[in-house]
Amino acid sequence: MQIVDHTYTARCLVEGTALRGSCGMAFDADGNVLVGHVFSARVSRIDLTTGAVSAYVDHTQGLIGADDITSDGRGTCWTSCTSALAGESVFRIDAGGRVRALYAGLAGANGILFDRRTGRLFVGQFGAGNGLYEIDPDGLRPPRLITKAFASTNAMDVDRDGQLLVTVDGGRIARVDPDTGAFSVLDVRFPHNSALKVGRDGELYVTGYVNGFGMLWRVAPDGTSMQTLSEGVLPPLDNLLYAPDGRLFVSSLRDATVIEFRVDGEIREVRRFSASGPPTIGAMTAHGDVVLVNDGLSVRRLDRAARTLEMTAGSFYARRGFPVPGCLHFAPDGVLYMTPGAQSSMAGITDARVYAVDTADYGFRVVNAGMYQGVHGPSALWAEGPDLYVAEFVTGRVLALDRGGDDTRRRVVLEGVHGPLGMAVCDGVLYVAESLGQRISALELATGRRRVLVSAWLGRPGAMTCAADGALIVLDAHGGRVLRIAPRTGAVATLATGLAVHPMVVSHWPLVAVMNGLACDAGGAILVGCNVDGAVWCLERARA
Repeated sequence: MQIVDHTYTARCLVEGTALRGSCGMAFDADGNVLVGHVFSARVSRIDLTTGAVSAYVDHTQGLIGADDITSDGRGTCWTSCTSALAGESVFRIDAGGRVRALYAGLAGANGILFDRRTGRLFVGQFGAGNGLYEIDPDGLRPPRLITKAFASTNAMDVDRDGQLLVTVDGGRIARVDPDTGAFSVLDVRFPHNSALKVGRDGELYVTGYVNGFGMLWRVAPDGTSMQTLSEGVLPPLDNLLYAPDGRLFVSSLRDATVIEFRVDGEIREVRRFSASGPPTIGAMTAHGDVVLVNDGLSVRRLDRAARTLEMTAGSFYARRGFPVPGCLHFAPDGVLYMTPGAQSSMAGITDARVYAVDTADYGFRVVNAGMYQGVHGPSALWAEGPDLYVAEFVTGRVLALDRGGDDTRRRVVLEGVHGPLGMAVCDGVLYVAESLGQRISALELATGRRRVLVSAWLGRPGAMTCAADGALIVLDAHGGRVLRIAPRTGAVATLATGLAVHPMVVSHWPLVAVMNGLACDAGGAILVGCNVDGAVWCLERARA
């Protein structure tokens, strides 16, 4: 990051993490570990000799998302995009990192497996379509349905007999014949299972989590016995990779890390390849000195003294009934409003609503889950007086909802805004950052008069807030710029550039990662969250 306006100084409050949002893993042709990042369009590479993490593919190369990943061991790999909101669901990455979309329409594509013995490629849908398919590695033939017998399929591996072992709904493991679709279910059940791999002796290694802690199990091939290898110590675990020499690699999406274990009768942690950190940085909001951050799966609180984002009870992992967060906004009276994020429903977010959340002791109790329903693709919130303004990314509208819950006062105050990702109300004027329209619109709430405040100098305006003096602060994802805009004249001043943010706008839907974080605290400091590396920066007026 570079400061442009030297009346401001910058300091990093939270350091970025190299493996932010880590999920699926595979070996490349040189024995390095490739890691997919589910909340960003990125694949990283871990050099196991040095432990160094480098970028293998990023969003500039056409990748939309990377959940699970598999490799043929000769330089080609395939990755799935879980989000049902993306147009392409499976990507092929050729040697050298060239990316191309292989299949569209496999909504919720998650587990993906290339069988090196047979050259066959399989993919499963999670929560959207719920099918298990064989797909052509070159994308020349349409997907072939194997079975739709399960409510959801997740990770998979192949056993010595060529049968697919798949983690399915209800904490179960199914053995599926890839040719006929015939299946059986192992007589073992987990509280929550997320991935599995077949070990050297045919035993199964299974990851999951219980009450916010990662679990690692070893299961007999026929499911007749199960051994708990680790519980109550690790962060929630999402995927794993087994090496022929007995090394086991597990990934934690929540804690942005990959851990190497040695399995030789006992299980021993060898090393971690990244410090803990948030999966991503989404929406941010501040009330007084309290700053809350959407990390893509949870609501975290910024601890400036410790320079960390601390977990709160508002966690999808700790409380499965808590929705994956999307927008966050503190009203002036301290009430927190929140929408479910895109990942709350793999089938889409058209049924999303707005929640009011009780943050007493940061227990994050949802107090009115049914008050504000029928909000389509919410992408920005702002509370002002008796009203709660909600921008809908899909419809291009801004709604005004009654904070008291009187739905007869619901009204559309603005239409025809293109990709709204930021919103603020200052001195009776509603401002909307249109990420797809590359402009900022202004609506005088008293008169209904609409105008374009800024249309030049903007690339992908997103998060927006008000400074203490009434100026608009906008985060422009193109160039990673923090802009200060005069609300009356539209004069634009650049405060900083080069922040590690990217827009990630897919089709007509925003992903969780789109909602870059921006807030102003009680002291007037500008807090910026970076969705590329998970860092949080603070911009403050320089002292004379």
